[in-house]
Amino acid sequence: MSSNPAENIQSFLKTRFQMDIPVFYEKYGLTGDFTQPCIRHTEDWTAGDIYIGYTTFFNVILQGFYRPDNNNLLEINIEYSIHDLSGQYDDWKVTINGALESEKEMLIQVIKPIGFLSDSIRSEINFNGIQL
Repeated sequence: MSSNPAENIQSFLKTRFQMDIPVFYEKYGLTGDFTQPCIRHTEDWTAGDIYIGYTTFFNVILQGFYRPDNNNLLEINIEYSIHDLSGQYDDWKVTINGALESEKEMLIQVIKPIGFLSDSIRSEINFNGIQL
């Protein structure tokens, strides 16, 4: 697994569905009109100062992907933040909708943060409307 959640989602889709879904990297919000399925990795905003450090907030969104096995929309959204001085994840929120129950364990491995976790990390995972 990579420390980049967009690449991990891309790898899951290639393994599970044999489909290459492109990743687009964007800074400061979601922009553009993407009509094909894609994974959008955005750097949304940064807060802090030179004394306490900066925290940068990111979104990773699987957009417009309809499962080839049942034609239902599969949605994966990861919101996370990283502190620049410590390199630690401070927030990690994941929402997955449209996944099969049999995919849950594999997806949990795909979306878990890899790297340094803050002692006070705020973490939340929602799988098809159920908080894990």
